[in-house]
Amino acid sequence: MAARLRRRRWIGLARAAVLCAAVSILLDHVRAANRHGDDWSRFDRREVQFVAAHDGQSIDVRRSEGEAATAVHLLGVAAAGDPVWDQIAAQQLALMLSGKPILLQLEPTQTRDDRGRLLAYAFVDERQPINAQIVRQGWARADPQMKCALQGMVQQAQKEASKKQIGIWSKSAGDGRGK
Repeated sequence: MAARLRRRRWIGLARAAVLCAAVSILLDHVRAANRHGDDWSRFDRREVQFVAAHDGQSIDVRRSEGEAATAVHLLGVAAAGDPVWDQIAAQQLALMLSGKPILLQLEPTQTRDDRGRLLAYAFVDERQPINAQIVRQGWARADPQMKCALQGMVQQAQKEASKKQIGIWSKSAGDGRGK
């Protein structure tokens, strides 16, 4: 009889622990989804205005005049890592994006990085994302650690820039980190 009561007590405690864990996971997901609002409805396949570029991988955008800027990490792209090239990339991005409507496309699994930046592809036209264009010009690198749907396109852009030896891949790029 005592063994039966102990077993019932353990089963009850196990059920309570599983229920607590499930509620905790559910609340964590709700908090994560609400931390930045509903990014998909606010940004996915929506036009935004360019505000600023920081380097080859980061830009600021806003949905409308007067709204606070949102930091965007361009999916699949890593900054050159050299202050001179990062500044060149920021200037080139500003030239490419200023005054043009930018269409953002988000990945379905994750909308923000660990720094709170929106993760997105940016399009000025429908043919090719800015993400691949800046890498193809040699202003930034493909980020092989960032898994994303268009990663192959960005990596192919890097191969082209490296083969043509342009931008950070040029022989005159300085420290040779692009090689």
